[in-house]
Amino acid sequence: MIGVKDAKTGIRITGNLVNLNVALNAGALAVFQLSNDPLQRGNKTFRLIRVKMLDQGTGGGGTLVHFGIGAAGAVVDSMPPLRTVNLQNADFGEGDLPRVEFSQDLMAYPDVASVFVQVECEELG
Repeated sequence: MIGVKDAKTGIRITGNLVNLNVALNAGALAVFQLSNDPLQRGNKTFRLIRVKMLDQGTGGGGTLVHFGIGAAGAVVDSMPPLRTVNLQNADFGEGDLPRVEFSQDLMAYPDVASVFVQVECEELG
């Protein structure tokens, strides 16, 4: 049913630039917050379109950045982690990312601290 999935288009929204400066699950921060309206009907979801990251070089051989849902300290990964390279920026496009729909705020945390992350999402309604 890929054709049906591709027919769903939404609004593209860019999230804020977030500094993930605390390592591991306890330091997870929201990198994209689902917009909610009191008059909204039904469930709203979104999917990742683009992820940009800048590694500040504290990870030795690079850093894994995990993306998932849940509260800090209890984030459950929703997709495989993305690897950054020390002191380099990483740009993952739509073709590089798995097609996962999220229905809660997107959280992220690195294995080693100090990675900047910005995401672009497509809100589906």
